[in-house]
Amino acid sequence: MYVNYNRVTSWTKEQILYCLETDDRWVERALVMLFNRQTEIEQRVNETFDDNDRGLQRADVWKFSAFAKRIIAGGHLTHEELSYCRRPWCRGRVPVVTIGKYRGQILDMIESAARRKLQEARA
Repeated sequence: MYVNYNRVTSWTKEQILYCLETDDRWVERALVMLFNRQTEIEQRVNETFDDNDRGLQRADVWKFSAFAKRIIAGGHLTHEELSYCRRPWCRGRVPVVTIGKYRGQILDMIESAARRKLQEARA
């Protein structure tokens, strides 16, 4: 088992997946964070061009970008939209909710934010 000793937080992918499955605010925040990782042109046209493992995948970009733009404008997801984000995604041994396939990126963003705060506190 690989252990990353450079981690700053105690968050795991499993904890993030649980939060995405159970907390609507986590889904909305994740959509905005992932949308913000898209390039400027990708954000404008609701498409993914760069294969850079950042932001949204082609299969999700159209809907998830529209959801994120509405959240950024001050709205919230409907029950149906939350269900869409949590529909089963089957790849690998265990199916996860669709938004959950981004749990690695979300963990990276949490870690990056924690590192920035730690560096600011040391300065």
